[in-house]
Amino acid sequence: MKNADGVEGGSVLVVDDETGLRDMLVFGLGGEGYRVVAAASGEEALEKARAERFDLALCDIMMPGMGGIETLKALKALHPDTEVIMVTGCATLETAVESMKLGAYDYITKPYDMHHLAQLLAKALERARLRFRVDQLEELNRLKSEFLSSMSHELRTPMNAVIGYTNLLLEGV
Repeated sequence: MKNADGVEGGSVLVVDDETGLRDMLVFGLGGEGYRVVAAASGEEALEKARAERFDLALCDIMMPGMGGIETLKALKALHPDTEVIMVTGCATLETAVESMKLGAYDYITKPYDMHHLAQLLAKALERARLRFRVDQLEELNRLKSEFLSSMSHELRTPMNAVIGYTNLLLEGV
């Protein structure tokens, strides 16, 4: 399935303060069909997320300035439907639990295998697309219910008039 830009994989915001990792992810994920935009800090990531919507975000936890947890909170506040995968070189149970509670799709440790990461991003993208489709279907169902309720009301008034006149005719009035 292609995104609005015609790219197969979707758009990914990579947030990591390590230049080498950012460059590797831009190159590697670009080769997997994703449109990748990189940010060196949480603040830069938020600027980019305000300018455009991303399907996915890959966010390092340990960064100078705005850390990964704060960046996750801000990204989710800005675009709740963006799937965020948290990445760290020093994993702790506390940061994993906190990340998941704040809406992260997953939590992985460095170093990571590009093939595994691409699979994880594909699953996250599919989840985002399914969630979007569910929202669309719920809205259609709500509109259908409103239409039927309105039509039912609109048909009741003339039907009551017909029934009333029919009763008058049957009674011979």
